[in-house]
Amino acid sequence: MSFTIKAATLTVISLIITGCSPPNIQAIKLPSHDESSTIVVFRPDTFANKLNEMIVAIDDTDVVTLHNMEYTTVKVEPGEHKVSVRASAGSDSSESVNIKPTEVVYFEAAGSANNSINFIPGTYLLKSNFYIEKSGSFDNSAFTQKDVEYK
Repeated sequence: MSFTIKAATLTVISLIITGCSPPNIQAIKLPSHDESSTIVVFRPDTFANKLNEMIVAIDDTDVVTLHNMEYTTVKVEPGEHKVSVRASAGSDSSESVNIKPTEVVYFEAAGSANNSINFIPGTYLLKSNFYIEKSGSFDNSAFTQKDVEYK
């Protein structure tokens, strides 16, 4: 095997390995009073994204991973919060929300058809990102809940 082929192979392998950022799921602070607010993030069933793991973050802290037809409920202090989602490789999509005491805010998170290659490590330049957007409501009857950890 020539030096050029070996170098190219090594470069591709390095890009694949460094192209993924696994979730760093952490416990978040439990609200300290009864007037806590709730953020609900749900992921509908889309064929193009079945193989992709979606990482949900609240205020830049990874709190849970979601697959199709899963949701999470996160208790937070009232006030300004950033809710974001991303694949294991790629940039995030985020929304900011100023949540009132005892308010429940729903977010739908999904991805485009181009995300069907997200499961291939190192494909950052080839895919679109997941997106997140506010939703008026959410019926959890067909979904599985994923719990977050609190400290």
